[in-house]
Amino acid sequence: MPVILEGTGLEIWLCVDGVKSNFDIARTMSVKFGASPDDVMEDVIAFLGDLYARGLIVATSEWKA
Repeated sequence: MPVILEGTGLEIWLCVDGVKSNFDIARTMSVKFGASPDDVMEDVIAFLGDLYARGLIVATSEWKA
């Protein structure tokens, strides 16, 4: 089944490159949406966890499910 991403989910997906850490992605989202990295970190990790659970990303040394 296809996955359609939009809004914040799409923005996070576009940051997933196997190199950026969770914090790097949170920092990018904080700049884009005007919030602190700490405020968006929980959402970033939850979204990455969902992508991982669906088999859409794999864990790297920077991110563990």
